[in-house]
Amino acid sequence: MISVIVPVYNARKTLDECVNSILKQTYRDFQIILVNDGSTDDSLKKCNEWAKSDSRIFVIDKQNGGVSSARNAGIKAAGGDMICFVDSDDIVLPSFLEKLHALIEQNDADMSICKMAKQADAQVINGKTTVYSSAELLKALLYGKVTIGVCGIMVKSSVIKENGLFFAEGYRYSEDLHMLWRLAHYCKKVAYTPEKHYVYLDVAGSAMSQFGKDRTDSLVLFDDLYEFFLANRPHFAKKFKKYGISKNRWSLFWQASIKLAKAEYISLCKGQHYRRHFCNLLTYPSLKVSLSSLVGLFSLSGFRLLALKFAKRYVH
Repeated sequence: MISVIVPVYNARKTLDECVNSILKQTYRDFQIILVNDGSTDDSLKKCNEWAKSDSRIFVIDKQNGGVSSARNAGIKAAGGDMICFVDSDDIVLPSFLEKLHALIEQNDADMSICKMAKQADAQVINGKTTVYSSAELLKALLYGKVTIGVCGIMVKSSVIKENGLFFAEGYRYSEDLHMLWRLAHYCKKVAYTPEKHYVYLDVAGSAMSQFGKDRTDSLVLFDDLYEFFLANRPHFAKKFKKYGISKNRWSLFWQASIKLAKAEYISLCKGQHYRRHFCNLLTYPSLKVSLSSLVGLFSLSGFRLLALKFAKRYVH
């Protein structure tokens, strides 16, 4: 059985579409765990209504503690031998569970990964499966060959529970990546498909659509990952410090250049020793990252203009 964990917070506008998409799965042996994280709207009422309508749906009602806290509550309650995560403002295609489950079974893998799509791009185009060892997946994540969060994966529950893995609580950003990197370390074999079976929606007011002071949460969590790898994979830790941490800072600078006023953006970059990170990324395999880092070394204003041009092109 697969346990599908759905953290819910003030999701009354999107919850029905989310749950409906899970119930339409072609793979039928699953349970849905709706974790109401102290919602102040009628999300809990909706959750209970769904639970009454289908015996596979269970509800956990808890005080607000953030998405990591909600996911952790779901992990503790999960009865399936596999676990996946779906956000309450996202949907999954009918093939989602079947594809990820098949990837694990057919490849004797501990975890499977699919790509994510925006709603306008929600279609499955067949792609070639790649099977990674733990070391290979870490390398692929480090160099941006695989880009994914915890939504879009399926993992054996034994990997999570036997290694005592939980989401870092009290953070709004990168808590999913903090979990994903550790899963990559513990999973001996991982099957990846470039097919898109998970659909995320860019909802106004969601964490990913904002830029606040807590955006620097990611810096703390990536520094913690460095300490984790230093203790468990010292050789990889050196590469992670150069590329993983610096790429994380680059992402922060890139988003700040788009979302913040110029003076505030420049202050943030200087406070995070931007020159060190840009220097590290001059040899990063992504042309966008390496060239923009070169520009940033000469001019933070130039880096900002580049980011704004990319953002404008992406919107239009």
